Amino acid sequence: MQKGLILLFKKAELVGEGLGFGVPIVKSVNETYFSGSSRLQVAREGGVFLVRKEFILDRVERNEFASIRLENKRVRAILRFIGDVYQNHRRLQLLTPKTLAHKASYKAKFLKVDPIGSVCVDYTIDGTNVHVKTDFSSLPIDQLERLFMLNEQAGTCFRRYSDSDGLELFDDNIGAWLPIRADSSFLTDDQRQVGFRLQRVDKTVLRLGREYLKDSLNWAGLDYELGPKDRLFEYDIEVVGA
Repeated sequence: MQKGLILLFKKAELVGEGLGFGVPIVKSVNETYFSGSSRLQVAREGGVFLVRKEFILDRVERNEFASIRLENKRVRAILRFIGDVYQNHRRLQLLTPKTLAHKASYKAKFLKVDPIGSVCVDYTIDGTNVHVKTDFSSLPIDQLERLFMLNEQAGTCFRRYSDSDGLELFDDNIGAWLPIRADSSFLTDDQRQVGFRLQRVDKTVLRLGREYLKDSLNWAGLDYELGPKDRLFEYDIEVVGA
């Protein structure tokens, strides 16, 4: 799977199983598309790095449960329903569907398919600030339901959350895909030596998430959800300590 920008701290990568900063995911009427292929350009202007990555959306997820492939539409609809219930009920968020399924031989695979399109993401890296500009205009708008921009690093590192509303969460109390209404959200390591901050953007939903399960799940992030008609989306990431 293609990743976005990866944080380094003391020369070590902090991404874990997260997808990095600024990664597009597209939910169409029938599938959710991920990127398994890309094109990359890198330039430098003085002390500013300019990175352009074209994410080709050519992968869809297929699950196996006890070696049985879950391609039956009814079964997949049930799993989506479980996921929706999980996202909307805070008390269920400490025991996620993926965590439960992992204990019963759940596996996720990404099948290569004809791409639904591609998404160009420009990263402007200027000191501790990363400006992300995303262009969804090549996607077939009539087939889209939701757009996402993921900003994820390793759950083993980013264990502490705080925001401008005074909310503080640690480790498993963070849960997964918790809607955030604060203007500013901040994920850090336990000692607050390294972290990243994002701002709420009008007409989007910002969600906080963290999942860690040894040898299986290891991510923490702040992800934006957009409407299907959005063509351009821009935001900033403030990096602390890396």
